[in-house]
Amino acid sequence: MKMLHSNTKYQTMRKVLFLLVAVFAFMIVTNHTVMALSVVDVSADTLAPGKTGDLVITVENELDEAVNDVTLTLDLTNLPLSTVGSSGKSIDEIEDNDDAKFSFVLRAANSAKLGDYNVPYILSAENMTSKHGTLGIKISAQPSLETSASLDNPLINERA
Repeated sequence: MKMLHSNTKYQTMRKVLFLLVAVFAFMIVTNHTVMALSVVDVSADTLAPGKTGDLVITVENELDEAVNDVTLTLDLTNLPLSTVGSSGKSIDEIEDNDDAKFSFVLRAANSAKLGDYNVPYILSAENMTSKHGTLGIKISAQPSLETSASLDNPLINERA
């Protein structure tokens, strides 16, 4: 009976050791820093169907060290929006406790319905886990006033 109890204790210790080794190996393999980049400001023009506008996203590096190969990608899938140019922008480096601006030109489809749209984005950097978020874009109609004049029957010095 004593041998059985000792054997069970040995197996338990072996399992704990295996688990510790697995966790340590996982930490070495993943070696990713938790994302310390944040979107701190979004400046977007209000769009009208068929028109373009600017979108500027400010990203801040909250680490005490520089971050390399920072990429911001917009996911416009299933949205009435497209980019003029690339939907992804990259910056070689953001210094510690500094920020950088990512600029896009967006175009609203001619058939776009008026309203607010959530645009998903992916923020990534070298040796960091990607961060997913959304930002808001508004599509609204811009009033258009057209005037015309006709000289077919002008009323000059006459009463109507």
